[in-house]
Formats: sequence, structure tokens, C-alpha cells
Amino acid sequence: MYEADCDTISSQKVALVQANPSAFFGSNGHITTSDKTSLSATVHHEHNGTASTYSAFACDLGNIPMLQNQLTAYGLDPSLPTLVLAECVLAYLAPAASTALLKWACATFADCMLVTYDPIGLADAFGHQLQRYFEAKGCTLRSASIMASIPTYTRLLRHVGWQCIRLDAMNAIYDALTDAPERTRVAGLEPFDEFEDWILTNHHYGVLVATNQIILQNGASKERPASAALEAVLKWPATAASLMGTTTSHQLFSSIIVTIRPFQVGDERDVRRIFEAGHLPTSSKSVRKLVSKALQSDLANIPQTYLSPGSLAGFWVATVHDASTDGTSHEHKRKVVGCVALKPHDGAEVAELCRLAIDAQSRRLGIASKLVDALERHAFDACGYRAIVLDTLGTMEAAKMFYAGRGYHLACSTTVGVEGLVIESFKKERRH
Repeated sequence: MYEADCDTISSQKVALVQANPSAFFGSNGHITTSDKTSLSATVHHEHNGTASTYSAFACDLGNIPMLQNQLTAYGLDPSLPTLVLAECVLAYLAPAASTALLKWACATFADCMLVTYDPIGLADAFGHQLQRYFEAKGCTLRSASIMASIPTYTRLLRHVGWQCIRLDAMNAIYDALTDAPERTRVAGLEPFDEFEDWILTNHHYGVLVATNQIILQNGASKERPASAALEAVLKWPATAASLMGTTTSHQLFSSIIVTIRPFQVGDERDVRRIFEAGHLPTSSKSVRKLVSKALQSDLANIPQTYLSPGSLAGFWVATVHDASTDGTSHEHKRKVVGCVALKPHDGAEVAELCRLAIDAQSRRLGIASKLVDALERHAFDACGYRAIVLDTLGTMEAAKMFYAGRGYHLACSTTVGVEGLVIESFKKERRH
């Protein structure tokens, strides 16, 4: 383990370890070298005869050559699977320095998993206030501009080489990693009535989990048959999500939160209800057949169809809940109101958008756009698809206007069935 930090923080860490080394390394560990700002220690493992090492040192993280040289001097082997942790680090560096550090970590380690925690999405009023607060304390969030939003930061990460990327705000992570009973248990630990402030703050902090390994449709990386980093990232935040990418929350009104998240077991009934209700109010026999086929095929087993480990498919749902009721056992307020799916269409380069449906009472709130935002971010930024295609009915003028407004263009038109049902195909290319 190697720990790099600024002089002040590193000297404090070294002093703590020197004061009580057994608390950190146990009875089989001992400090080998140390000075004011650096320390090395070794821990021997009697059960298998191996040893682990720990090195802490001071370094300017904006100076990549210095960081590289010091890690090399301490014995770092970049060919081994490597976990890089950075907690509230990148946001304080200059944009060029944090970008360079991200690029260096991606290029240096053969099999790397990156985990960071930083403020994110500070372009709104609360974000500006947060930036002024840190600036007044003498620790300006200099890289806030490159972390302006999840999509923009994801594009930067892709640009410097990271392949499988999961970037979520803390609200979304909490929602994805806990179920209703656990949220109720946590809410009952002690009196707490500042849920709106808590949610607002969490919305502006995010955790990034990424790997430099390229995902293929069979789940293996391009560089090797199996990757420790890739396997770990694919399990975040839940194995059922596979490559579902990020989960995001959006505030609609004073306390109404819409969350776009991966499909979870238990969502099946709501998804089927929303899809069926959204497509069956028509007298067309051909449409009813298409809906029935979907309900009996992929929508009958969503995890198997869209969430298989290593698959480049995905399925998202939109939920709406009243944040003011959080922690009061009102989990019934967390209602599924929309869904969308993605599946490979033409090898590993083209994906198909399908199963987009919104509950009738939740339309015209921008939920469809947020669902497609998540799907496109996952398809283009996380999976590397070159294009997305979709089919819609020729009579669905509102749907066609929606897709056209998002940059999809009409690719072809087909007439099917004895009723002459017109199916129009749209396509959107990834912007380089």
C-alpha cells in the first residue's frame, strides 16, 4: 500500500503511526524506515509466509514525474492489479493537474480500478455557495469546472482513457445500495429532521468507480481474459445491475425527487403495467400483438434479458418520491413511473433503445428525457457504442418529435402486417 499526500497531512499521518505502530500493523508488523514526512513498514503473515508493505510519503500530486519516481523508489509494480483511492483530492487540484493525474493512473497501471470521492455538479446556486464556502476556508475547489455534471465529467474520464465508468451522486448511491428495511432502520437510529438539507448536500457529492479495462460483449477485457478491476467495477453498486452505469436523482419540485436507477428485482410488475398501459390504448391489432410479444418475451424476464453479467444491455427505471417523507417508513411513496431499455443491435458498435414508457400521470415532467439521458450516457460513454437505433410507430407524432429533438434522424420506414402498420426507424451517432 502506498499513500501520498501533501507535506502537512503526510507529517501528521507519520506522527500518528510512529506513536503507536502496533495499532496500525499488529504484532507482526514493524516500521523499517521513517522521517518527518515519510514512513515504510512491513507486516509478515505467518499463515502463508508472505509479507505486506506500507509506504507513506509527501508529494505534490500536481507533479506527476515526482509522484512516479517516488512510487518507483518505494517498489511499486504497475503490472499488478491496482486500486487507486482518492478521497477529496482531485477537486482541490488545478483542472490541468487533476486531469493529468487521472490520465497517468489510467495509463500507468495494467489493471486499474479507480475510486474517488469529490464534490460534483456545482453549477447551480447551492454549488456556487459551496464553492464560496471552501474558498473562504482557503481550500478552493479548483477542479469544480471539470466536474460540473455527471455527463461532462464522464466524457472527460472517457477522453483520458477510462473505459467502464460508474459515477453517481451520493443520493443515488444510498438508494442503490440500500433497500426499504435498511433505510427505515438507519432513519430510526437517532432523531433527524434535516432530510432536505442532507439530500441537497448529497446531491453535490459523488463517488466515481472506474477501470481502464475495455469491456467486450462476452464480459472479458480486451487486454486479458479476466480483469480484477473490471470484475470489481461490474459489481458496483449491485451485481444485478451489471453494466447499468450510473444512478441519478433530480429535484422536480420543492421536495419531489425523480431518480433514474438500474432495474431491481421487484420492479417487474410496475414495468409491465407502465409498458402495457402506455401502448395498448389503440385499436390496432398489430400494435396489440407487438405489446403482447414484448410482455411474453424480454419483459417476462428482464434480469436474464438485460442484466446478465458482462452483457452490454441495460434496463433503467424512473422512480418518484417525496423527500420530505424519507425515514418515516413511507416507502410506498417511492413509485416506479417510467422505464427504458438498451440492447446490442449490431455487434459491439450499435445499440437499440427500446421499451421506453412513462406512466400517464407522470408525463410532461421531463422524465423520458432523463431516462434517455441515462441510457445514452451509458451507451456512448461507458460502453463505447458508435450509434443508437430505435423503432417507433409512424402514427406516434409526439414520440417522433421527442427523438428528433434529441438528435435522432429518420433512417428508414417499413410497413408490416395486413393493417399496413408503419414502423419508422431512427438513428443517433455518437459525437466525437
